[in-house]
Amino acid sequence: VAERSQTKYMKFFIYTILIFLGGWLVQLLWNWLMPEIFSLTTITYWQAVGIYLLCGLLFRYSGPRRSKED
Repeated sequence: VAERSQTKYMKFFIYTILIFLGGWLVQLLWNWLMPEIFSLTTITYWQAVGIYLLCGLLFRYSGPRRSKED
């Protein structure tokens, strides 16, 4: 039981780190490319995290679907 709890906390920690790193990467790329290419304004870190999470929701890949007969 304690091992499952540690696994849950570890997953939560890893996902949190990935969200923060993903937001930073989106901000870096956006502020480097978008103003130059499309004349858009730069974004803040929290706006980048929002874009990262929104893209994750919209474009999530859940893998190939299997039917129950397989």
